[in-house]
Amino acid sequence: MEQTRKNTDTAFTISGRLLASCAVAYMALPTILFLLGWVRPLFSVPAAMAVAAASVLLCVKLPVPTLHFTRRQLAVYLCALLLSLLWLLAGGITGVALQHADFVVRNPIYETLIRCDWPLAEADGRHFIYYLAFWLPPALICKCFSWSDVFIANYVLTAWIELGLALALTVLWGKFRMATLLFLVLLIFQGPLDGVVRWSVHLFNPQGQTAHELYLTVLAFFGGVAPTMQLHYTFHHTTLLWLFLAMAVAWDIPPRHQLFLASLCLLASPIGSLGLLVFIAVRALVRHTPARQYFSSWTVLAGGALVLLAGIYFTSSNGNNRIRLTWEDSPFDLLRHGGWKFWGALAGSWLLTVGAPTVLLFRRFKKDDLFWTALAVLTLTYFIYIGSVGGYNEFCYKASSVSFFCLALLFTRIFAEPVGTRPWRAWCVCYLALAALPSLSVFAKAAPTLAFTESARLANMQRLWEGATSTTRSIPGTPRCGAAEREPPSGPPISRKQGNPRTAPCAPSPPE
Repeated sequence: MEQTRKNTDTAFTISGRLLASCAVAYMALPTILFLLGWVRPLFSVPAAMAVAAASVLLCVKLPVPTLHFTRRQLAVYLCALLLSLLWLLAGGITGVALQHADFVVRNPIYETLIRCDWPLAEADGRHFIYYLAFWLPPALICKCFSWSDVFIANYVLTAWIELGLALALTVLWGKFRMATLLFLVLLIFQGPLDGVVRWSVHLFNPQGQTAHELYLTVLAFFGGVAPTMQLHYTFHHTTLLWLFLAMAVAWDIPPRHQLFLASLCLLASPIGSLGLLVFIAVRALVRHTPARQYFSSWTVLAGGALVLLAGIYFTSSNGNNRIRLTWEDSPFDLLRHGGWKFWGALAGSWLLTVGAPTVLLFRRFKKDDLFWTALAVLTLTYFIYIGSVGGYNEFCYKASSVSFFCLALLFTRIFAEPVGTRPWRAWCVCYLALAALPSLSVFAKAAPTLAFTESARLANMQRLWEGATSTTRSIPGTPRCGAAEREPPSGPPISRKQGNPRTAPCAPSPPE
C-alpha cells in the first residue's frame, strides 16, 4: 500500500544510469576534444579512446540511485536550477551585468576558438598555451552551426556552464533532497571571513600612505576567494571542480576511480586540480584507505597519461608564472615593506579565514574529511604561491573553490539534519552572515549595471574590451589587442591551417 502511494506521488524521475552518464560525459568531453584537436593523432586517438572507455566503465560501475521527485520536490528542484542560472547570469557572460576585467581575456580567446582552426598557435608557430579545455564543447557547437553572433555564442557558453551547475545540483539532490536549495544559497554566499576586513577598507576608501599599507598588508593578501567571484571570474576552472566534488560526496566514488575522474579536470584547471588532490589525500587519511586501492583499476593509467599530457602542455608556456613555497621574493613585496605588518596580516587573515571555522566546526566534524579538506586547502594558500610577477596567487584563487564547496556542504548538514544545539547554530548563522560580505559586494557592484536591451548589454561587454572589437554584433574577423591588464604573449594566436597571423585578442601571459 505504501509503495503504491509513493508511486502515485512521484511526478518526475531521473534514471541513475542516465545521470551518471551525463555527469561523466560532461567531465570527459573537454579532455577528449582537447586530445583530438591539440595532440598528434598517433597519441591522441588511443588516448581519447582510453578516456572514453574509462568514462563508460565509470558510468556502469558508479552506484547511482534513481531520483524520484514529488510535485513539491520538483518545484524546489526547479527553483534551485533557476537560482543557479540567475547566479551565473549575474557574472555578465551575456552582458546582463558588467563583465569583470578578466573578460578582456576570456571573450577574445573564446571567440578565437570559434573563428580559427584548432590548435591555436602564435605568430612564430608555437602553440598558444592557456586553459582552453572547458571552452571547447561550446566553441565546437558554434563552429558546427557557423554561429558568429556574439550573443548567440555567449548563450551557448552560458548553457554549457549552467549544464555543469545543474548536474552538480542534481547529483547532490540524491543526498540532500530539498536541502539542495539551501546548499546552493550557502555556496553563493560562502566566502573567507577576512573578506570583512577587505570589505571595510573598500567601504572607507582610505587614501595616501595608509591606503598603501592597507593594500600591501590586507587587500593584496588573502586566504581564499568567494565562490561567487570564482564562478563569475574563472568559470572555466570552477565548474568541473564542483561537479567532481558533488559526485565524490553524493555517490561515494570508490577510491580506484577517483584519480581518473580528478584527472579529467587537469586540462581545464591544473591549479584547481591540486585542491582535488588534497581532497583525495585527506579522504584517504581520514578513512584509513590503503593507497593500493587508488591504483587497483586500469583507469588510473588513463589518468596518468592525462597528468603527463597536462604537464608537458602547461610547462611549455612562455608566460612568467612561477611557483614559490614561501613568501620570500613574492610579487607583493610585503617583506621589504615591513616584516611585522606582513606577518601580522598573515596571522590575522589566517585566524579569520581558517581559525574561525575551525573553532566553530571542530567539535562536530573533527572526523569528517570535508572539514579537514577545507582547512588544509585554505591553509596551503598562505604558503604556496603560483602566479606571475605582480599578480594574484592563482593557487589561492583556483584551489580555494574546493574549500568553500566543502564548507557549504558542512553547513547544509548543520541546518538540514539539524546538527548541534540551537545556540551553536545561531553562531553558525552569525559566521555565515559575515562570510557573505564578499559575495554581497559582487552583487552590489553588478546591480547598477543591469542591462536588458541589446545595445546596453553589448556596452557591458565592450566596455572592458576598450575598442578591441567591432561595434556590430558579429564576432569580428580580426580583433585587435586591447589594453589588457596582463602582459601579452610574444605572438598572437593564428589559424594554423590558414597560416595567416591573426592579431591576438588581449591574450595574457599563459597560463595565468
